[in-house]
Amino acid sequence: MKKSLIYLLFLTSCYGGEIITLPIDSAINSKTAKYELDKNIKLNFENQEILSSSTSLENKKIKGKSKRNDDTIEESCNKSFINALSRFQSYTAKKGGNKINNIHSCLYSKIPQNSNEFECKVNSRQSVVVLHGIIEK
Repeated sequence: MKKSLIYLLFLTSCYGGEIITLPIDSAINSKTAKYELDKNIKLNFENQEILSSSTSLENKKIKGKSKRNDDTIEESCNKSFINALSRFQSYTAKKGGNKINNIHSCLYSKIPQNSNEFECKVNSRQSVVVLHGIIEK
């Protein structure tokens, strides 16, 4: 009985969690973003104008994760968001693209109502962000 209760608590802490919504601007303007993001790959979020004269290469979904460590929920989620953007930029460079258009959060395939925000699933061990965008040349 005791072992099964401990196992249940472990599963809840690993796979449970809550979904929170945070502003994109706070993540983009963080110290982590300045070091992690590639300035050569342009980022265009859903609420911005589509960059002109582009050739669409691929629609892509990317997941970003961050261990919680001693971070606050907001810090951890911002790191996950930047991790997802950084991975998106690396993938875009490999595919020969130079910009990512229409970037938006799509945790559980739901798009947040406010395009200036992203969703993050966070529990005691990690935070996760899923982004969707169009890779273009």
